[in-house]
Amino acid sequence: MRPTIRFRFVYLLLLLALLIVSGAIWYSHRLVQRLADKEERLVRFWAASYEFLFTELQDTTHTATSPEASFLVNKLILQQGAERPLSVPAIVVDERGQIVTHSFDQLETVDEPSRQARLQAELADMRQYTQGRPIVIELPGSRQYLYYRETDELRALRSYPYLMLGVLGLFMAMVLGYLWVSQRSLQNKLWVGLARETAHQLGTPISGLMAWTELLRQQPDGAALADEMDRDVQHLQVIAERFSKIGSDPKLEPLVVGPLLDNSVEYIRSRVGGSGRARVRFDYEDRLPAGCQALLNATLFHWVIENLLKNALDAMAGRSGVISLRAWLKQHTLCIEVEDQGRGIPASKKKTVFKPGYTTKKRGWGLGLSLARRIVQRFFGGKIYVLHSEPDKGTVFRIELPLAHEPSEI
Repeated sequence: MRPTIRFRFVYLLLLLALLIVSGAIWYSHRLVQRLADKEERLVRFWAASYEFLFTELQDTTHTATSPEASFLVNKLILQQGAERPLSVPAIVVDERGQIVTHSFDQLETVDEPSRQARLQAELADMRQYTQGRPIVIELPGSRQYLYYRETDELRALRSYPYLMLGVLGLFMAMVLGYLWVSQRSLQNKLWVGLARETAHQLGTPISGLMAWTELLRQQPDGAALADEMDRDVQHLQVIAERFSKIGSDPKLEPLVVGPLLDNSVEYIRSRVGGSGRARVRFDYEDRLPAGCQALLNATLFHWVIENLLKNALDAMAGRSGVISLRAWLKQHTLCIEVEDQGRGIPASKKKTVFKPGYTTKKRGWGLGLSLARRIVQRFFGGKIYVLHSEPDKGTVFRIELPLAHEPSEI
Protein backbone atom coordinates (compact mmCIF):
# COMPACT_ATOMS: atom_id res chain seq x y z
CA MET A 1 0.00 0.00 0.00
CA ARG A 2 1.45 3.36 -0.98
CA PRO A 3 2.08 5.86 1.87
CA THR A 4 -0.47 8.41 0.65
CA ILE A 5 -3.20 5.74 0.38
CA ARG A 6 -2.27 4.39 3.80
CA PHE A 7 -2.44 7.82 5.41
CA ARG A 8 -5.82 8.53 3.81
CA PHE A 9 -7.11 5.21 5.09
CA VAL A 10 -5.94 6.00 8.63
CA TYR A 11 -7.52 9.46 8.48
CA LEU A 12 -10.78 7.84 7.32
CA LEU A 13 -10.64 5.44 10.26
CA LEU A 14 -10.08 8.38 12.63
CA LEU A 15 -13.08 10.18 11.16
CA LEU A 16 -15.21 7.06 11.50
CA ALA A 17 -14.10 6.60 15.12
CA LEU A 18 -14.92 10.24 15.83
CA LEU A 19 -18.41 9.82 14.38
CA ILE A 20 -19.05 6.62 16.37
CA VAL A 21 -17.85 8.15 19.62
CA SER A 22 -19.86 11.33 18.98
CA GLY A 23 -23.00 9.22 18.44
CA ALA A 24 -22.30 7.20 21.58
CA ILE A 25 -21.77 10.36 23.61
CA TRP A 26 -25.02 11.87 22.32
CA TYR A 27 -26.96 8.69 23.11
CA SER A 28 -25.44 8.33 26.60
CA HIS A 29 -26.26 11.98 27.31
CA ARG A 30 -29.88 11.36 26.36
CA LEU A 31 -29.94 8.22 28.50
CA VAL A 32 -28.47 10.01 31.50
CA GLN A 33 -31.03 12.78 31.18
CA ARG A 34 -33.88 10.25 31.02
CA LEU A 35 -32.61 8.45 34.12
CA ALA A 36 -32.20 11.76 35.94
CA ASP A 37 -35.81 12.68 35.11
CA LYS A 38 -36.93 9.25 36.31
CA GLU A 39 -35.12 9.69 39.62
CA GLU A 40 -36.65 13.13 40.06
CA ARG A 41 -40.15 11.74 39.42
CA LEU A 42 -39.51 8.98 41.93
CA VAL A 43 -38.44 11.48 44.58
CA ARG A 44 -41.43 13.71 43.93
CA PHE A 45 -43.73 10.69 44.11
CA TRP A 46 -42.18 9.73 47.44
CA ALA A 47 -42.72 13.29 48.69
CA ALA A 48 -46.33 13.31 47.47
CA SER A 49 -47.02 9.96 49.13
CA TYR A 50 -45.44 11.19 52.33
CA GLU A 51 -47.58 14.31 52.26
CA PHE A 52 -50.76 12.34 51.41
CA LEU A 53 -50.42 10.01 54.39
CA PHE A 54 -50.20 12.75 56.98
CA THR A 55 -52.65 15.15 55.33
CA GLU A 56 -55.47 12.94 54.11
CA LEU A 57 -55.51 9.95 56.48
CA GLN A 58 -55.40 12.12 59.64
CA ASP A 59 -54.43 9.05 61.68
CA THR A 60 -52.98 10.29 64.89
CA THR A 61 -51.26 6.99 65.50
CA HIS A 62 -49.11 7.60 62.41
CA THR A 63 -46.83 10.50 63.16
CA ALA A 64 -44.40 11.89 60.59
CA THR A 65 -41.53 9.91 62.06
CA SER A 66 -43.23 6.69 63.07
CA PRO A 67 -42.17 3.34 61.55
CA GLU A 68 -45.74 2.76 60.45
CA ALA A 69 -45.64 5.94 58.36
CA SER A 70 -42.44 4.91 56.61
CA PHE A 71 -43.92 1.46 55.95
CA LEU A 72 -47.00 2.94 54.30
CA VAL A 73 -44.98 5.34 52.14
CA ASN A 74 -42.59 2.61 51.05
CA LYS A 75 -45.50 0.29 50.26
CA LEU A 76 -46.92 2.89 47.90
CA ILE A 77 -43.56 3.25 46.18
CA LEU A 78 -43.14 -0.49 45.83
CA GLN A 79 -46.52 -0.66 44.15
CA GLN A 80 -45.13 1.71 41.49
CA GLY A 81 -42.45 -0.85 40.55
CA ALA A 82 -39.39 0.61 42.31
CA GLU A 83 -36.59 -1.83 43.14
CA ARG A 84 -36.52 -0.79 46.79
CA PRO A 85 -38.44 1.76 48.91
CA LEU A 86 -36.33 4.73 47.80
CA SER A 87 -33.12 4.15 45.84
CA VAL A 88 -32.38 7.86 45.39
CA PRO A 89 -30.29 9.49 48.15
CA ALA A 90 -32.71 11.82 49.98
CA ILE A 91 -33.00 13.59 53.32
CA VAL A 92 -36.08 15.23 54.86
CA VAL A 93 -35.59 18.12 57.29
CA ASP A 94 -38.05 20.11 59.34
CA GLU A 95 -38.48 23.88 59.48
CA ARG A 96 -35.60 24.16 61.93
CA GLY A 97 -33.26 22.24 59.61
CA GLN A 98 -33.23 19.13 61.77
CA ILE A 99 -33.06 15.81 59.91
CA VAL A 100 -36.38 13.95 60.15
CA THR A 101 -35.69 10.91 57.96
CA HIS A 102 -33.40 9.75 55.17
CA SER A 103 -32.94 6.96 52.64
CA PHE A 104 -29.49 5.79 53.74
CA ASP A 105 -30.35 2.38 55.18
CA GLN A 106 -26.68 1.40 55.34
CA LEU A 107 -26.06 4.05 58.01
CA GLU A 108 -28.27 2.32 60.54
CA THR A 109 -25.38 0.14 61.71
CA VAL A 110 -22.99 3.11 62.09
CA ASP A 111 -22.39 4.83 65.42
CA GLU A 112 -24.31 8.04 66.03
CA PRO A 113 -21.48 10.61 65.66
CA SER A 114 -20.31 9.07 62.36
CA ARG A 115 -23.89 8.81 61.08
CA GLN A 116 -24.64 12.45 61.84
CA ALA A 117 -21.39 13.61 60.22
CA ARG A 118 -22.14 11.60 57.07
CA LEU A 119 -25.74 12.88 56.94
CA GLN A 120 -24.64 16.50 57.32
CA ALA A 121 -22.10 16.07 54.52
CA GLU A 122 -24.73 14.47 52.29
CA LEU A 123 -27.19 17.25 53.14
CA ALA A 124 -24.68 19.90 52.08
CA ASP A 125 -24.15 18.05 48.78
CA MET A 126 -27.91 17.81 48.24
CA ARG A 127 -28.46 21.51 48.96
CA GLN A 128 -25.92 22.27 46.21
CA TYR A 129 -27.50 19.78 43.80
CA THR A 130 -31.02 21.20 44.29
CA GLN A 131 -29.59 24.73 44.26
CA GLY A 132 -31.26 25.47 47.58
CA ARG A 133 -34.75 24.74 46.24
CA PRO A 134 -35.96 21.54 47.94
CA ILE A 135 -39.30 19.78 47.44
CA VAL A 136 -41.75 21.22 49.97
CA ILE A 137 -43.88 18.73 51.93
CA GLU A 138 -46.99 20.34 53.46
CA LEU A 139 -48.05 18.56 56.65
CA PRO A 140 -50.84 19.43 59.13
CA GLY A 141 -49.50 22.30 61.18
CA SER A 142 -45.95 22.10 59.81
CA ARG A 143 -43.79 22.04 56.73
CA GLN A 144 -40.86 19.79 55.82
CA TYR A 145 -38.31 19.92 53.04
CA LEU A 146 -36.92 17.08 50.95
CA TYR A 147 -33.42 17.34 49.53
CA TYR A 148 -31.98 14.75 47.16
CA ARG A 149 -29.18 14.09 44.68
CA GLU A 150 -28.35 11.71 41.88
CA THR A 151 -27.57 8.09 42.62
CA ASP A 152 -23.95 7.01 42.52
CA GLU A 153 -24.70 4.90 39.45
CA LEU A 154 -26.10 7.88 37.59
CA ARG A 155 -23.09 10.00 38.53
CA ALA A 156 -20.78 7.32 37.16
CA LEU A 157 -22.84 7.11 33.99
CA ARG A 158 -22.73 10.90 33.61
CA SER A 159 -18.92 10.80 33.58
CA TYR A 160 -18.92 8.06 30.93
CA PRO A 161 -18.94 10.49 27.92
CA TYR A 162 -15.86 12.26 29.28
CA LEU A 163 -14.14 8.90 29.67
CA MET A 164 -14.98 8.10 26.06
CA LEU A 165 -13.60 11.46 24.94
CA GLY A 166 -10.39 10.77 26.83
CA VAL A 167 -10.03 7.34 25.25
CA LEU A 168 -10.74 8.81 21.82
CA GLY A 169 -8.20 11.56 22.39
CA LEU A 170 -5.58 9.01 23.47
CA PHE A 171 -6.36 6.84 20.46
CA MET A 172 -6.11 9.77 18.05
CA ALA A 173 -2.86 10.92 19.66
CA MET A 174 -1.39 7.43 19.23
CA VAL A 175 -2.48 7.22 15.61
CA LEU A 176 -1.22 10.71 14.78
CA GLY A 177 2.04 9.92 16.57
CA TYR A 178 2.37 6.79 14.49
CA LEU A 179 1.73 8.79 11.31
CA TRP A 180 4.30 11.39 12.33
CA VAL A 181 6.92 8.77 13.15
CA SER A 182 6.10 6.89 9.95
CA GLN A 183 6.40 10.07 7.88
CA ARG A 184 9.70 10.99 9.56
CA SER A 185 10.98 7.47 9.00
CA LEU A 186 10.04 7.70 5.34
CA GLN A 187 11.78 11.05 5.00
CA ASN A 188 14.87 9.70 6.74
CA LYS A 189 14.95 6.74 4.36
CA LEU A 190 14.73 9.12 1.40
CA TRP A 191 17.59 11.26 2.78
CA VAL A 192 19.69 8.19 3.48
CA GLY A 193 19.06 6.86 -0.02
CA LEU A 194 19.89 10.23 -1.56
CA ALA A 195 23.08 10.55 0.48
CA ARG A 196 24.30 7.05 -0.38
CA GLU A 197 23.47 7.52 -4.04
CA THR A 198 25.44 10.79 -3.97
CA ALA A 199 28.42 8.97 -2.44
CA HIS A 200 28.16 6.31 -5.13
CA GLN A 201 27.96 8.89 -7.93
CA LEU A 202 31.00 10.75 -6.55
CA GLY A 203 33.10 7.61 -6.81
CA THR A 204 33.50 7.72 -10.60
CA PRO A 205 34.71 11.34 -11.00
CA ILE A 206 37.00 10.93 -8.00
CA SER A 207 38.67 7.94 -9.62
CA GLY A 208 39.05 9.94 -12.84
CA LEU A 209 40.56 12.91 -10.99
CA MET A 210 43.06 10.62 -9.28
CA ALA A 211 44.19 9.32 -12.68
CA TRP A 212 44.51 12.83 -14.10
CA THR A 213 46.50 13.87 -11.04
CA GLU A 214 49.02 11.09 -11.66
CA LEU A 215 49.36 12.15 -15.29
CA LEU A 216 49.83 15.79 -14.26
CA ARG A 217 52.51 14.82 -11.78
CA GLN A 218 54.51 13.29 -14.64
CA GLN A 219 54.58 16.61 -16.51
CA PRO A 220 57.35 19.16 -16.04
CA ASP A 221 56.45 21.72 -13.34
CA GLY A 222 53.22 19.82 -12.67
CA ALA A 223 54.14 18.22 -9.36
CA ALA A 224 53.12 21.18 -7.19
CA LEU A 225 49.77 21.57 -8.97
CA ALA A 226 49.19 17.83 -8.79
CA ASP A 227 49.82 17.85 -5.03
CA GLU A 228 47.25 20.61 -4.57
CA MET A 229 44.72 18.80 -6.72
CA ASP A 230 45.42 15.62 -4.81
CA ARG A 231 44.45 17.32 -1.57
CA ASP A 232 41.11 18.28 -3.06
CA VAL A 233 40.61 14.77 -4.38
CA GLN A 234 41.32 13.36 -0.94
CA HIS A 235 38.79 15.75 0.54
CA LEU A 236 36.23 14.63 -2.03
CA GLN A 237 36.89 11.08 -0.91
CA VAL A 238 36.25 12.14 2.67
CA ILE A 239 32.98 13.81 1.64
CA ALA A 240 31.90 10.69 -0.23
CA GLU A 241 32.72 8.60 2.84
CA ARG A 242 30.63 10.93 5.02
CA PHE A 243 27.60 10.58 2.75
CA SER A 244 28.01 6.82 2.61
CA LYS A 245 27.83 6.64 6.44
CA ILE A 246 24.54 8.51 6.73
CA GLY A 247 21.85 6.20 8.12
CA SER A 248 24.28 3.90 9.95
CA ASP A 249 25.84 4.20 13.38
CA PRO A 250 29.49 5.24 13.04
CA LYS A 251 32.31 3.53 14.86
CA LEU A 252 33.62 5.70 17.71
CA GLU A 253 37.06 5.50 19.25
CA PRO A 254 39.15 7.61 21.65
CA LEU A 255 40.92 10.22 19.53
CA VAL A 256 43.28 13.06 20.41
CA VAL A 257 41.29 16.20 19.64
CA GLY A 258 44.09 18.69 18.95
CA PRO A 259 45.36 17.20 15.66
CA LEU A 260 41.78 16.82 14.37
CA LEU A 261 41.15 20.53 14.94
CA ASP A 262 44.49 21.37 13.33
CA ASN A 263 43.58 19.49 10.16
CA SER A 264 40.13 21.12 9.88
CA VAL A 265 41.49 24.63 10.40
CA GLU A 266 44.36 24.10 7.97
CA TYR A 267 42.03 22.83 5.25
CA ILE A 268 39.60 25.78 5.58
CA ARG A 269 42.42 28.33 5.90
CA SER A 270 44.08 27.10 2.71
CA ARG A 271 40.79 27.37 0.83
CA VAL A 272 40.04 30.92 2.00
CA GLY A 273 43.21 32.34 0.57
CA GLY A 274 42.68 33.54 -2.99
CA SER A 275 38.93 32.98 -2.85
CA GLY A 276 38.04 36.63 -2.47
CA ARG A 277 37.82 36.31 1.32
CA ALA A 278 41.48 37.14 2.06
CA ARG A 279 40.35 39.78 4.57
CA VAL A 280 39.09 37.03 6.86
CA ARG A 281 41.70 35.95 9.39
CA PHE A 282 41.62 32.76 11.42
CA ASP A 283 42.47 32.94 15.11
CA TYR A 284 43.02 29.41 16.36
CA GLU A 285 43.68 28.89 20.07
CA ASP A 286 44.15 25.37 21.37
CA ARG A 287 44.35 25.28 25.17
CA LEU A 288 43.85 21.54 25.43
CA PRO A 289 46.34 19.47 27.39
CA ALA A 290 48.51 17.15 25.32
CA GLY A 291 46.78 13.87 24.61
CA CYS A 292 43.29 15.14 25.44
CA GLN A 293 40.90 12.55 24.03
CA ALA A 294 37.21 12.31 23.22
CA LEU A 295 35.14 9.41 21.93
CA LEU A 296 34.76 10.45 18.27
CA ASN A 297 34.63 9.43 14.67
CA ALA A 298 37.29 11.40 12.80
CA THR A 299 35.34 11.75 9.56
CA LEU A 300 32.17 13.04 11.26
CA PHE A 301 34.09 15.30 13.65
CA HIS A 302 35.82 16.99 10.70
CA TRP A 303 32.40 17.40 9.12
CA VAL A 304 31.06 19.23 12.20
CA ILE A 305 34.03 21.58 12.57
CA GLU A 306 34.19 22.36 8.84
CA ASN A 307 30.46 23.06 8.79
CA LEU A 308 30.79 25.56 11.62
CA LEU A 309 33.81 27.24 10.01
CA LYS A 310 32.09 27.44 6.62
CA ASN A 311 28.97 28.78 8.30
CA ALA A 312 31.12 31.46 9.95
CA LEU A 313 32.61 32.37 6.58
CA ASP A 314 29.14 32.71 5.06
CA ALA A 315 28.05 34.89 7.99
CA MET A 316 30.94 37.30 7.31
CA ALA A 317 29.42 37.99 3.84
CA GLY A 318 32.64 39.53 2.46
CA ARG A 319 33.34 41.67 5.53
CA SER A 320 36.74 42.11 7.10
CA GLY A 321 37.04 40.36 10.42
CA VAL A 322 38.26 37.42 12.42
CA ILE A 323 36.93 33.91 12.79
CA SER A 324 38.06 32.44 16.10
CA LEU A 325 38.26 28.77 17.00
CA ARG A 326 38.92 28.02 20.65
CA ALA A 327 39.23 24.71 22.48
CA TRP A 328 39.66 24.15 26.23
CA LEU A 329 38.61 21.92 29.10
CA LYS A 330 35.88 22.89 31.56
CA GLN A 331 35.98 20.40 34.41
CA HIS A 332 35.37 17.05 32.64
CA THR A 333 33.91 18.59 29.47
CA LEU A 334 35.64 19.45 26.20
CA CYS A 335 34.48 22.88 24.98
CA ILE A 336 34.94 24.10 21.41
CA GLU A 337 33.77 27.54 20.25
CA VAL A 338 33.58 29.04 16.79
CA GLU A 339 33.09 32.81 16.78
CA ASP A 340 32.60 35.09 13.80
CA GLN A 341 32.09 38.82 13.34
CA GLY A 342 29.29 38.46 10.84
CA ARG A 343 25.67 39.53 10.56
CA GLY A 344 24.49 37.62 13.62
CA ILE A 345 21.35 35.60 14.32
CA PRO A 346 18.04 37.08 15.53
CA ALA A 347 17.04 35.92 19.01
CA SER A 348 13.93 34.24 17.63
CA LYS A 349 16.04 32.10 15.26
CA LYS A 350 18.64 30.72 17.71
CA LYS A 351 16.91 27.33 17.83
CA THR A 352 15.50 27.46 14.30
CA VAL A 353 18.99 27.50 12.76
CA PHE A 354 19.39 23.81 13.70
CA LYS A 355 16.18 22.73 11.94
CA PRO A 356 16.47 21.10 8.49
CA GLY A 357 15.77 23.49 5.66
CA TYR A 358 16.67 26.70 7.49
CA THR A 359 19.15 28.79 5.51
CA THR A 360 19.83 32.45 4.76
CA LYS A 361 21.72 31.68 1.54
CA LYS A 362 20.17 31.84 -1.90
CA ARG A 363 21.62 28.41 -2.59
CA GLY A 364 21.72 25.57 -0.13
CA TRP A 365 19.42 23.07 1.51
CA GLY A 366 19.91 24.23 5.09
CA LEU A 367 21.21 20.87 6.31
CA GLY A 368 24.69 21.78 7.60
CA LEU A 369 23.82 22.81 11.16
CA SER A 370 21.06 20.20 11.36
CA LEU A 371 23.51 17.42 10.52
CA ALA A 372 26.10 18.91 12.88
CA ARG A 373 23.64 18.81 15.78
CA ARG A 374 22.61 15.24 14.90
CA ILE A 375 26.24 14.11 14.92
CA VAL A 376 27.17 15.91 18.14
CA GLN A 377 24.07 14.95 20.13
CA ARG A 378 23.18 11.50 18.84
CA PHE A 379 26.59 10.02 18.05
CA PHE A 380 29.03 11.90 20.27
CA GLY A 381 26.69 12.38 23.26
CA GLY A 382 27.40 16.11 23.48
CA LYS A 383 25.63 19.44 22.95
CA ILE A 384 25.81 22.17 20.33
CA TYR A 385 24.05 25.50 20.64
CA VAL A 386 24.23 29.23 19.96
CA LEU A 387 26.03 30.65 22.97
CA HIS A 388 25.72 34.30 21.97
CA SER A 389 24.72 36.36 18.97
CA GLU A 390 24.09 40.03 18.20
CA PRO A 391 22.91 41.52 14.91
CA ASP A 392 25.84 42.89 12.88
CA LYS A 393 28.30 41.95 15.64
CA GLY A 394 28.70 38.21 15.32
CA THR A 395 27.78 34.80 16.65
CA VAL A 396 29.36 32.22 18.94
CA PHE A 397 28.59 28.52 18.49
CA ARG A 398 29.64 26.21 21.29
CA ILE A 399 30.16 22.44 21.28
CA GLU A 400 30.41 20.50 24.55
CA LEU A 401 31.70 16.92 24.42
CA PRO A 402 32.38 14.38 27.18
CA LEU A 403 35.96 13.27 27.53
CA ALA A 404 36.91 9.71 26.63
CA HIS A 405 37.85 7.23 29.33
CA GLU A 406 41.38 6.08 29.70
CA PRO A 407 42.21 3.25 27.27
CA SER A 408 42.50 0.80 30.18
CA GLU A 409 38.93 1.58 31.20
CA ILE A 410 37.33 1.17 27.78
